[in-house]
Amino acid sequence: MTHVVTVMGILVLLIGIVGLIGWLDVYSRVSGTINSIKSISEVTSSVGGAVSWWSWIPFVGKIPSTIGSGISAVGNALATLALSIQLFLIYNLVQNVALIFIGIALIDIGMGHQKLKSVVRDTREYLRQEREKKK
Repeated sequence: MTHVVTVMGILVLLIGIVGLIGWLDVYSRVSGTINSIKSISEVTSSVGGAVSWWSWIPFVGKIPSTIGSGISAVGNALATLALSIQLFLIYNLVQNVALIFIGIALIDIGMGHQKLKSVVRDTREYLRQEREKKK
């Protein structure tokens, strides 16, 4: 059983390390995209506000207001998308770090149990020898 726990710990540790390396690669590729999405979101919100400014014109004011609201909604959706991607990356980072720590803990438990088993076996053998000496 101790070897199973140790092997499982090694596998979990490897999964965490590979996940962390993959996370670094994904983050380096996606960080520019997130910044682009944020800047596009800011521009669309500004354009939506500028278009909505013309809503004071009589008779046709509803048209710029509607268009400006739609453009602002697109900007808000893009900002939400960027935030969602960032939160997913943070979640994935925390998950990989947790897998690394769990793998280390499983390896430590497996190795510790194996050492304890060895000490108990040695103690039993010593007690048998002492019992035989007394007889």
